[in-house]
Amino acid sequence: MSVLESSIERRCVAYAQQHGAFLWKLTAVTGAPDRLCLLPNGRHFLVEFKQPGGELSAIQRHVQSQLVKMHHDCFEVDNVQLFKR
Repeated sequence: MSVLESSIERRCVAYAQQHGAFLWKLTAVTGAPDRLCLLPNGRHFLVEFKQPGGELSAIQRHVQSQLVKMHHDCFEVDNVQLFKR
């Protein structure tokens, strides 16, 4: 049975909320990561959710590389345990 990206994302959002973080959905820009995670300690990172083994599209790779050049932390997450780390 394959795990859906939306299921992983939903479980990670619930985990973040339980720990006082916000996981805001980003939708306005093509290739943007799925979520901006704002932590209670003032840190943040961006998350692109994928189903297990999923890969970034070319535009997602480009946007993520631009964000990393600007010193933003960006992560690809294909399972809840990875998100928790």
